[in-house]
Amino acid sequence: MADKGIKFCIGFILYISFLQSEEIDSARIYLQLANTALTKKEYLQAIDNYKSVLRFRPGHTAVTYNIACAYSLLNNKTEAFKWLNKAIELGLYSFDEDEDLNNIRETKEYKRLLAKATKLLKQLKNQVFEPVVLMPENYDTTIEQPLIIALHGWGSNPVDFSRALEKIPDYTGHILCCPYGPYIMGKSSFGWSEKEDAEKRVIETIEYIQVKYRIDKEKIILLGFSQGGTTAYFLGLKDADLFKGAVVVAGFYDSTFNQYLNVAKEKGIRFVIMLGEDEPAHRIEANITALEQFIKAGISASFQAYAGYGHTIPGDIEFEIKRAIDWLEK
Repeated sequence: MADKGIKFCIGFILYISFLQSEEIDSARIYLQLANTALTKKEYLQAIDNYKSVLRFRPGHTAVTYNIACAYSLLNNKTEAFKWLNKAIELGLYSFDEDEDLNNIRETKEYKRLLAKATKLLKQLKNQVFEPVVLMPENYDTTIEQPLIIALHGWGSNPVDFSRALEKIPDYTGHILCCPYGPYIMGKSSFGWSEKEDAEKRVIETIEYIQVKYRIDKEKIILLGFSQGGTTAYFLGLKDADLFKGAVVVAGFYDSTFNQYLNVAKEKGIRFVIMLGEDEPAHRIEANITALEQFIKAGISASFQAYAGYGHTIPGDIEFEIKRAIDWLEK
């Protein structure tokens, strides 16, 4: 599970801490536990919790793939092949650059699975994927609506990401739009690799939504998780005139983004940075660097660190996102 040298775990997790027991989404809790265990290299614990997720959300591609990776890291080739094949059947076709699969990479079975996935991937190259859009219950067609553009993590997809955020529109009153990353890794697996392609996709998505709905251009929020968070850093700075603010969750700040700081400051964009304290040291350092650069440039930013969380969307997600947006819009 590597992306341009940045170690991360595919997928995302939410933990509901203030809901009544009958309302708790068990899959979210098991995802949190699994992703945090994987961050800590507790692979058997991660596998057990990922399998528990599948009891509630069968067919979750990212979870299935993470199980394959964890078995590979344990050098359990038989189980790694079984779960990798399941991930392919669910729609993940691009995985050959993932270092977590090094223990099985040179085997005949891996090469057979790779050939199968490569063939399937070629069939998707010209397919068009429309964004997933969720509306607030009190949507009023007569007035302009605020908008959240939500960018999924590497290897994930808008369907799974929107499920994690499905209550946000009613909590915040925003239309929620989740576009597909332009880098196609499978029918249910996408990424945000090239910055120019990511920028084009997000701008096209905003234009798409503005045609279909009445959007308040002064209240567009950019939100991203993991690689989507890294993209939110980039676009929030480079295209600051498009956004009221950006919420970056478990992203990675690249020093090349510094070139856009002065322009972003002039546009008045604000950032909320959310990060689990159990993230790898390099990711924590990168986000602290982002905060330091923002302060130095005069860009308003809020930094939230969450104890006990790894590479995940931490805390009670509805509460945390609403609090972030309230701060960005005040």
